[in-house]
Amino acid sequence: MIPSVEYATLFQYSPRGHSEMAIRSRNLKDAIKGGNIEILRNLIFRVISEKKDAISNFLHKNVTLIPVPRSSPLRPSSLWPSLEIANLLAALQLGIVAPCLKRRYRINRSSLFSDAEQRPSIAEQYDSLEVEDCTTTQNITLVDDIITIGRTCIAAASRISEKFPNANIRIFTLLQTKGLELDLDSYVNFQVNSITYNASSCKCTRHQ
Repeated sequence: MIPSVEYATLFQYSPRGHSEMAIRSRNLKDAIKGGNIEILRNLIFRVISEKKDAISNFLHKNVTLIPVPRSSPLRPSSLWPSLEIANLLAALQLGIVAPCLKRRYRINRSSLFSDAEQRPSIAEQYDSLEVEDCTTTQNITLVDDIITIGRTCIAAASRISEKFPNANIRIFTLLQTKGLELDLDSYVNFQVNSITYNASSCKCTRHQ
């Protein structure tokens, strides 16, 4: 597995909070998961513009945007939120979309389990992924909708690193889960940090 990967995220949501802001953060999550990315265009563009220096390594016109697949192979009519996000970023001239990362077979969705130990492991995620032939630039940004622990991101980045060993690989997600925080001051929470993989425990840590 790749030992570490840098990630950037724009927003946060509270799965359990009862405050107005927590509820609004879940509405934001539902819009993203529901594929209603276009209605968030102005908000996404505003946050990215405000943080353009910090996010410039992740998103720019010459970066290859590879959407992270869902938990099962896609059917022709299936919704793919990460691809919708990547297409929006490309429309903002923030990258070139290359949907070359695929699921070989279905795995359980992490959101089905409240206990992190029951969710698919990094190895399970990794084994279910494959990379199709495609043309990329030197800089690759994997695009996902939500990041929680970071297992999917580590597995996906590892697969991409094997296929393109000389590429600079980063992660961009719209949302991070704040599972332990019931109330939020804002659903906007721009952050750049890293996910590290521990080969001894086969687990990862998302630094915040």
